[in-house]
Amino acid sequence: MSQVITHNGVLVRINPQRSNRIEVSKDGGRIWMKRYEGMMFGDFIDLNDAGAEIIATTTRGVYASKDEGLSWRKRS
Repeated sequence: MSQVITHNGVLVRINPQRSNRIEVSKDGGRIWMKRYEGMMFGDFIDLNDAGAEIIATTTRGVYASKDEGLSWRKRS
C-alpha cells in the first residue's frame, strides 16, 4: 500500500494524521499543500499512479482523479 506516490513529477500523499485528506508537494516533500479533504469518499487507504490518473482505494470504494487529487470519480 502506498501512502505517497509521484504523479507527473508531483508528490501526492494521504495525510498521515487525517486519512480523508490528500496533499501535494512540488518541492520534493518540504512543503505539503492540501488538495482535497472531505468524507464523501471515506478514508483514503492506498494511492497508485496509473499514468493519466491516480487511483485511490478508500473505505467507500475505488476512485480515480485526473487532476492530482483535486476531484474524484467512482471507479468501481
